[in-house]
Amino acid sequence: MLISNFDVTNEKLVAKQEMYFRWIEEVSIDVTKAVDFVHCLDQYDLAEHVLLNGLDDPTVCAQIQKARMAEVSQFLKNEKPRGRIIIHNHVSSTEFVPQRQSMMS
Repeated sequence: MLISNFDVTNEKLVAKQEMYFRWIEEVSIDVTKAVDFVHCLDQYDLAEHVLLNGLDDPTVCAQIQKARMAEVSQFLKNEKPRGRIIIHNHVSSTEFVPQRQSMMS
């Protein structure tokens, strides 16, 4: 199915794709983007290592680079260019914290 069927213009698609590429480029220098990126790839252990050790850690840096290259390689699957964008939502840390219930209630 063509995305134009959903009234998405080529300009909007190209702009989103450029944002996506910038995001992938910046995951190696921005901890928040790195955690978001590996979380989108379901690599939760790596997200934890990024938070605990930072992007300066050689092992973390190598794993992030490997994840970035794997993601970019998906654009040329079977020698044919493909469009790909991970749709992600930023979730605030308060959404992960369960609400405490009072022992008095």
